Amino acid sequence: MARVELGSETETDAGWSYEAAIFWPEGVEGTHTVSLSWADHDHISGGGSPPSKVAQALLAVLVRELEAEEMPARLDLSTMRRIVGDLDERVRARL
Repeated sequence: MARVELGSETETDAGWSYEAAIFWPEGVEGTHTVSLSWADHDHISGGGSPPSKVAQALLAVLVRELEAEEMPARLDLSTMRRIVGDLDERVRARL
């Protein structure tokens, strides 16, 4: 199982941004920028979970679904839900 480290939170005009490191079991390490919009945060958690927890849950689902080479360097929930069809429900289940 890949290990995810979520970096510090930066507030943006549209929501939040995080730098994340993913350490894949086969020895591959990737760095990624994760963006979470205000709208996606409210849609997923109804404001009931901190944005960092939503971002962490998003990454936890993605590392189960994607291979290291499939994980984009920049990602956000709205884009990734096109790749993982039931992403919203799976992220909510981890909150």
